[in-house]
This record gives sequence, structure tokens and C-alpha cells, in this order.
Amino acid sequence: MNRLSRFRLIACLPALLLWGCAAKYVEPTGDKVALLAIENGTTEPVTTAIYGDAGECRNRSVIPSIAPGEQGAFKVATGRDLALTVTMSRREIKYGTTLVFRPEAGHRYLANLNMDAKAGEVLLSDITSLLAPKPVKATAREWIRASGDAGPWCKPAGE
Repeated sequence: MNRLSRFRLIACLPALLLWGCAAKYVEPTGDKVALLAIENGTTEPVTTAIYGDAGECRNRSVIPSIAPGEQGAFKVATGRDLALTVTMSRREIKYGTTLVFRPEAGHRYLANLNMDAKAGEVLLSDITSLLAPKPVKATAREWIRASGDAGPWCKPAGE
């Protein structure tokens, strides 16, 4: 194993340990869904967790890692808050954010992920109308380490 491969393995190890035991995300069925695409504009794979209970980020499930320059898309439930945590890294800098928003049925959303030498950024847009994409109002939540996959993985709103 060459030096670069070892470095990448070591850089990805915390994410692997953090996400490795969580359940795989299962997309909802029916017509009360929205589509969420995650576009990885970073130079490393990104991991994303979705929580069944957005209130305290409980019942975590994970989406397969998205490679640099790639996009992953999946269906999400609507009519209630959706909490997701995105984790990305660039060399020795790691960035994670937990966002909560309320998807609407039939809408398409894009989370565009970017990272520079200092920090990461997640831009969330409603792209249902490709001619007029709109920024989505999302609330950032403070991530906390849980003792198990059931959570809580973030502090409740208002704390």
C-alpha cells in the first residue's frame, strides 16, 4: 500500500467508524415524497445520515458514500421535518453539519457540498423549477455523539 493510499484510509477511518454500524437508508414509497440529490463538490467521499425522528436526530440511517464529483439522489418523506447530517473532509480538515428542513411532496431538492482549506459548505436549493431554483430555509442543529444508533445525534431545537 503506497503512502497516499494509507493517508486516504486513515483520513476516512473516522467516518467509517462513525457510520459503519448504522442501518442503511430505506426510501419511502407512495406519492407523498420529494427527491433529494446530494452533489459532492469536494475531493473526498462524503457520508450522509438521515434521521427518522428530526426532533433529536434519532433513529439514524445512512446513505451510501458519494464519491468526489458524483451525485446521489434518493426519495425522502414529506409533510414533516427532515434532519440530515453531512460529513466531509479535506486533508486534515473535517467538517460536518446537521440541517433540518421540511420537504414538500413532488419537489426536488439539491444539496451542493463544497469545501475549501478552512471549512465546508452545504447549499440547499429547491430545484423543482430548474429555471428558477430557490434557496431552502434550513436550520442548523448542534451535532452530539450518541451512545448508540438510536440517538439522540443532535440537540433538540431551542437548546
